[in-house]
Amino acid sequence: MLLVLVYACFYCATFFTNNIEIKIKLLKQLGLAILIFSFLVLNILYSFIAIYSTNNIAQPFINKWMAETTIFRGSSYWLFYPPILMVVMLFVLWQACRHWKKASQLLKVTTISSMLFFILCTDLFPWKILNNSHNQLIETIQFPFRFFVPFTVLLLLALGLILQKWHIKSTVFGIVCYILLVFSLIQTSMSTSNALRIWHQTDSFLNSTVHTYLTSTNTRKIKNSFFISDKEQSLKYVVKSTPDYLPIENTTCKNKYELYYHLVIDKQKYFKKSVQNNKLVVQWQGRYVKNIQVPIIKYANTVLVLNHKQLHGDVKHGKIGTPIVKQQKGWNQLVVYYRRDCLLTVILLVNCLSWVTVVYTNYKFK
Repeated sequence: MLLVLVYACFYCATFFTNNIEIKIKLLKQLGLAILIFSFLVLNILYSFIAIYSTNNIAQPFINKWMAETTIFRGSSYWLFYPPILMVVMLFVLWQACRHWKKASQLLKVTTISSMLFFILCTDLFPWKILNNSHNQLIETIQFPFRFFVPFTVLLLLALGLILQKWHIKSTVFGIVCYILLVFSLIQTSMSTSNALRIWHQTDSFLNSTVHTYLTSTNTRKIKNSFFISDKEQSLKYVVKSTPDYLPIENTTCKNKYELYYHLVIDKQKYFKKSVQNNKLVVQWQGRYVKNIQVPIIKYANTVLVLNHKQLHGDVKHGKIGTPIVKQQKGWNQLVVYYRRDCLLTVILLVNCLSWVTVVYTNYKFK
């Protein structure tokens, strides 16, 4: 969505400042671009349709305090790391206003677009009012500071255009830029060193408040696991409860993060998992014959084979998609895999042919 917004700024500026022939040509090119894009991502589009049409998918959390995460409030660090960024912004605005009449259309559109994205990540945009409207598109954004990334890219593009035209031969200006760059690098190094100091000297080296759980009390052992080539232990020591895009009973299901922790993460220690023949194999020891929730996720086309018998019909599942099966006394095994339909094979073939066609066409006519 952010990329489309960036492209739209330049496309609209070009479209509305040209004659009818150019407009028709631009519309044809836009249609062709959308068509090519659709073929290149056909497998992804089909996967979305297949999953969302047969499952009730949990969406990422809704940020009810979007207005508190703008760069003028809780996310102000975006403005000052590095501090040269604000100097660049003021310089670009000054030079753009100073040479506006002589500036190229590219520079004008780039400068205006960057300022629009800057406004979107500040309190100048009415995020609080829009957040209260419960608009799904607005809720998808979650954090206004995300608009700061395209703002930064467009700002640097505008800076490059300005330096290329008016300041490329100025020795004094170049020296000032190098001095500012050195100070910015020093600040970045100090910030990194401070983060490393906290990592090495404190027990609160990871943010455990945002649904992150540590499965070991040995701080040194957890830290050391991040410095070995095999990161399997790190993934076992530090786990995050993230139920986004899981099949749930209803979209209003509350405490999905806590449910994921209790039904999946916390139960992992009682089950042994492995991969055999591209299938997930879950094994555990059962004391009694009873129904239990296995810490895996079942989607609509997921196939379950319990103790060498495939489970047919509607298998009951928990609130976040954990299947409920009847274990036997003693050793139990559950084989899990996803059944894909024949249409996906055709779509993958079309997708591969599309990529080959685009690469060949680009090579031939470049």
